[in-house]
Amino acid sequence: MKTKSTLNILTGLSLFIAACGSGNTNNKAQNAEPQAYPVVEIIPQNTSLETTYPAMLEGQQNVDIRPKVDGFIEKIYVDEGATVKKGQVLFSINAPQYEQAVRTATAAIKSAEADVSAAQLQYDKTKPLVDKDIISKFELDNAALTLTAKKANLSQAKAALANAKTNLSYTIVNSPVNGVIGSIPYKVGALVSSSSPLPLTTV
Repeated sequence: MKTKSTLNILTGLSLFIAACGSGNTNNKAQNAEPQAYPVVEIIPQNTSLETTYPAMLEGQQNVDIRPKVDGFIEKIYVDEGATVKKGQVLFSINAPQYEQAVRTATAAIKSAEADVSAAQLQYDKTKPLVDKDIISKFELDNAALTLTAKKANLSQAKAALANAKTNLSYTIVNSPVNGVIGSIPYKVGALVSSSSPLPLTTV
């Protein structure tokens, strides 16, 4: 009996002490000053946001610029993305064979003109002799045919010159429309032709 009373007393004292200790902790927490935190003032202001997207620009009309003659790109007169007008020079192609063709055709014309003059002289010389029955009419017919053939050769030489000049003009590549230059896959010195897989550029 005595031991049991002692145990109850000890238990009661322990609870009392624990309660007192808990009360002191609560009092300290209530009496502590609040902790200070940094404060930032938010000010409204304008800003710009940039976002990059992969994209490809396409025009309403895309015109592939292709060479009509074979040669090396001698000069590029425009840059990618530049605005061009119809007829503006874009490229020049070095193609000496077309310059030589013009010179050859020009020389052929001079030779053909000389032949026509000689044939005309022979005809003019033969006609009065035929009129006076000094020589046969066959000689006059022969002179007339020769003159006709020489004139045909002259016409052919002039056509060859015109064709050579046309080909030479193709060495200067102009823009067929108003627009914006696309990518330029070839650089100065590149060999191009009408059968090249890629165009010189796109307008």
